[in-house]
Amino acid sequence: MANDAGSDADEWTEAEQDAPAMAPLKLSQAQFDDQDGEVAPLPEAAPVEEEAAEPEPAADPNAPEPTLMGYDPDGEYADLEDMAAWMGASDGNSNQADIDAIMGDSGVTPEAASQMDEEIAALEAGQKYTSHWDNFCADNLPPEDQLPEFKFPKIWLRHPDRLNAVTDLLDRMVFAGHADSPCFHTSKGVWSYTDVYRDSNQLAHVLMDELGVIPGARVLIRGFNTPIMMAAFLAVLKVGAVAVPTPPSMRARDLARIVDKAQINFAICDDRLTAELAKVQEKRPDLYEVLVFAGNGQRPDGAAGFEGPETGPNDWRYAEPLMAPKEPQFDNFDTAAEDICLIAFTSGTSGEVKGTMHHHRDLIVTADCMPRSALPSIPEDIFVCNMPLSETFGLCSLLLFPMRIGASSILLQQFEPKVLIQAIGRLKATVCCSSPSSYRAMLEYTGKVDVTSLTTCVSSGEPLSSAVYTQWRNQTGSNIIDAFGSTELLSRVVASPLDEIRPGATGKPIEGYACRVVDEGFRDLPAGMSGRLVVKGPTGCRYLGGERQTEYVQRGWNVTGDLYSVDADGFYWFQGRMDDVIDNGGYEIMAPEIEEMLLEHHSVADCAVVAAPDKALGTVAKAYIVPARGVKPDDELITELRDFVRKREDAFKCPTHWDFVPSLPRTDAGVVQRYKLREYAKRQFQEQEQPAAE
Repeated sequence: MANDAGSDADEWTEAEQDAPAMAPLKLSQAQFDDQDGEVAPLPEAAPVEEEAAEPEPAADPNAPEPTLMGYDPDGEYADLEDMAAWMGASDGNSNQADIDAIMGDSGVTPEAASQMDEEIAALEAGQKYTSHWDNFCADNLPPEDQLPEFKFPKIWLRHPDRLNAVTDLLDRMVFAGHADSPCFHTSKGVWSYTDVYRDSNQLAHVLMDELGVIPGARVLIRGFNTPIMMAAFLAVLKVGAVAVPTPPSMRARDLARIVDKAQINFAICDDRLTAELAKVQEKRPDLYEVLVFAGNGQRPDGAAGFEGPETGPNDWRYAEPLMAPKEPQFDNFDTAAEDICLIAFTSGTSGEVKGTMHHHRDLIVTADCMPRSALPSIPEDIFVCNMPLSETFGLCSLLLFPMRIGASSILLQQFEPKVLIQAIGRLKATVCCSSPSSYRAMLEYTGKVDVTSLTTCVSSGEPLSSAVYTQWRNQTGSNIIDAFGSTELLSRVVASPLDEIRPGATGKPIEGYACRVVDEGFRDLPAGMSGRLVVKGPTGCRYLGGERQTEYVQRGWNVTGDLYSVDADGFYWFQGRMDDVIDNGGYEIMAPEIEEMLLEHHSVADCAVVAAPDKALGTVAKAYIVPARGVKPDDELITELRDFVRKREDAFKCPTHWDFVPSLPRTDAGVVQRYKLREYAKRQFQEQEQPAAE
């Protein structure tokens, strides 16, 4: 359980950072929070004499009911495919009524109002615009000359300059006939689109009215995959703030690093995960507002629907009593399409925490690209994914893909493959999104659980071996679409076309993206040769603070750390990551190649091959083996596996050292954390050498 961090907290740095300055509002920090950490009211505006108002014209009794942002579902753009055309037809500019609706009677200073006038004037002049009042994200974007070149080759990738992603993803569906359609399935019931719409709106009111969240503020989200946490993510975007989702398993030390890097003042937390966050707040007082949800994740049904205390640890307030009296309607903040709305943190395979920034347009184009290329779906589809919202593949599979078309998703709070396949059978999922290791583990249960409801499966996070694909296809009758993407790109960018799957190949670039395989001089390599994969499209890398930006972005391309080859038909084949290349006693080998071979052996449930120190040869390949159930891990098995490899490959590709482990360290996305295995191998070597030295 993630509530016990041991001694991790003692390793934090004692250096404290100042709270972010709210320069756009020209207000001091003291005007935002008093000594007790409560949100203080903004200064009142000076009284102004009111002029006599002209009488309002009589209402037209035949006028249609107001609808979402002026969109008439029965009018010229009733077809959802024409929504983009309708949005493109608007002038895209704010007017005084928009500003008045945002400001209300908040007492915003004349300086702040003047600055907003300047921002709108800049928009009209064609300059880059941000609606954020807290400019931290804009100030921490990489320089323009370090950003990738963004391409929008399809008309459906182009969106108006003013865009709030939740308007397109959630609100549009409520007003377009999906109000009563299921949105989320859990073991306790079904949430409709109306349920999510109402609760995200009520929570948006709480964030603004009770916590004082302003557009551009970062809000950490910590929770299991529950409907209320999904509504929380949407609410953060509705108010124009920036969501920073974190996995339930994250410990206090890494949470503190994220709070520091993103200068976070606000958090939303499942009350089952408060212990780690409380440790962070003790050392990070700038995290002064934490909103807590009841751990059962159930929707409050009015003021009497919540039973329990109104405050949690550290006097943190529970959201349910605050939400109940709020209006079920909320006018989404009028954000710019290029306003940052998500900071996704990744450690990848290196263990270094990096923040990647994505804006509202990124979410919408991501929701469009993959389904158009490799994942055709319908509103009746039920998605399931055993990854948290903090993983971009989880975000896509649970929110972006299904919500874009009015489909639904199953929310799991446990990510074990056995739980996943049981949910498929019980709730009749049609689209499964998971990792290769999960598909491999679920093979054990396919004969015990009815998975015939599945029409499509998607695999990402690691390369999908042809052996796992074939076994899954034979046992379930459904295909697995392999897909490659990254946190930096947000989207999946290479995937197998559903009607043209080649087992072992990742696939082709999806619509909207271009890929190349290049050498160190950025020259294109011929078919069949291995090189670095570089990508360009409508999304791309923006590291928070620009850390390592020039490593990932070069010459306008996103340079991944992945090695690929491309064949004559345009299919991309994964060869390994840059750090997967192992010097095995003077011979270079690719770890994934050996791992795929070992996984074909009936005695191997899981495995990983990494570089390890060796006294005689310097560096060699070491295989960590997870034995299959009932298999005895002994020297005889090592001999059998060694012979198995040597009969199929050159002898120099066979790992030099072998070890058995009960499981492999993996991220929440199912990616093997090879750096941990390399560190473990180094410690093992040092322990073996220490007695000899003594």
